[in-house]
Amino acid sequence: MKTKQIVLTCLQLIICGLLIAQETAQKKYTPVNVQLMAGSINSYGGSNSLQDFQDLFPNSELLNNDLSDFKSNKWNTQNNAFALSALVAFKKADNNKLNYRFGLSYFSGNGLNNYLSKETKNPYDTLESASTGKQIFIDSTYHDTYSLSYYYQQLSVEGAMTYGTNPTSKFSFYGGVGVSLGFRFNTETLIEHSSFTRYESENKESDYDSFISEFDHRKTEEESVKNKSGISLGGFLPLGVNFRISKKHAFWSHTMLFYEARLGLNINSIPELGIELSPYSQNNFGLKINW
Repeated sequence: MKTKQIVLTCLQLIICGLLIAQETAQKKYTPVNVQLMAGSINSYGGSNSLQDFQDLFPNSELLNNDLSDFKSNKWNTQNNAFALSALVAFKKADNNKLNYRFGLSYFSGNGLNNYLSKETKNPYDTLESASTGKQIFIDSTYHDTYSLSYYYQQLSVEGAMTYGTNPTSKFSFYGGVGVSLGFRFNTETLIEHSSFTRYESENKESDYDSFISEFDHRKTEEESVKNKSGISLGGFLPLGVNFRISKKHAFWSHTMLFYEARLGLNINSIPELGIELSPYSQNNFGLKINW
């Protein structure tokens, strides 16, 4: 999908949201609070394979090296991102436990990652202890690693329906269901290559005889490429707890701290790779200011 079409789609959703807000106002829906929250999101989708990164960065010189005997560590296929949201909640005049909230969320992090490594061990030297006469065998181990990452930023519109316990209590709890639509931009693939040699003793009889020293001829290099923008469609289940700072103070009685956990599923469109399903968990801490 072209960037122009994505922008037009997001504008249409915003307009629809404004129309829905106007309609809810006519049906005696009133604003409840403004919510600001920040947190982290851990997603588990995507194959994170070497082939994925070769498709994301087909002209990479580093990925054109022979990597067939490298071991792949996909970090348990877990990808991390920072999350920031600004939301407005509404309620019907006759029900203060059922809320409808709408807003914007911003994400920044890595959507895919992999780590390739290879170790080559060779005999290097033999030393003899001056005090004991024992021989100490020294090996050299050559370490070669590639760190592969796909980064993105995302702006999403989201809506959710939540139902909770008595909101006037010191502590209150809520749960619900929500949906989101996001536009991914500033997408980038980064390849980092590092290699070094480590010399270590194989004599395990005495801590005084064994040693490890890393020489300073480390080699590092990296390359990156900008990728195409994409979209993300998701659904999630929010579950949270509110803490009212005060029940009597004129200002603080309208202010609440809260924690919200989410479990969800995103359908991400990455133009170079296609469609990927990405289950995720999210942890947020935030502030609510009630009317």
